[in-house]
Amino acid sequence: MNEYRIFDTRQFRQDLRSISRAGHHEVLDKLRKLVYPRLRAHPHFGPHIRKLKGDVLGRHYRLKVHPDEPGEAKLRGGWLHVPAPAGAEQRDQVRVALVSWLRRHAAERLPERVEMWRSKAGVAMPRVVISGQKRRWGSCDRSGTIRLNWRIIQAPMRLVDYVVVHELVHLRHRGHGRDYWQALGRIMPDYERRREDLRRQGVGLAW
Repeated sequence: MNEYRIFDTRQFRQDLRSISRAGHHEVLDKLRKLVYPRLRAHPHFGPHIRKLKGDVLGRHYRLKVHPDEPGEAKLRGGWLHVPAPAGAEQRDQVRVALVSWLRRHAAERLPERVEMWRSKAGVAMPRVVISGQKRRWGSCDRSGTIRLNWRIIQAPMRLVDYVVVHELVHLRHRGHGRDYWQALGRIMPDYERRREDLRRQGVGLAW
């Protein structure tokens, strides 16, 4: 069984700079000579694995990869257990298993958030479809179907709710005119802050 944390190289470099500014040069030299080369040599180090996020509703989970074990990814004890074959293709298989698990989790949780907010929006429970849209967090068509991007399940709940309410309001207001934003503001007074937070954090969720 392989066990590893999602590693952020940018944070590591920031830590090195902080140590340097503090004048702890001996510690800095040891980190550079011992720790960094080992991390570089680790098979799961690099930009690819940083995209395999272990975040669900804003909470960070660590991954455990189980080589050659059957089954689906499962969340247990604060760890996300992912079965994947050993070998060169393991990274791709981990991604496939993780996406599958996130999609299932989104299919369970997102309709619950729609149900919670739809009464405040004054609309009937719509049909909810979990999608993989590349450029949108959600959409609403003329038939009243709401499509929500599975990737949003990685975000904190307050941002998930913003996307949900944004689409629910479209059931009454098709465009983004003044009436739309006023209706959204009545339901979610801090929507502008949530929208801005989603713009900033959303880049890291789209993988």
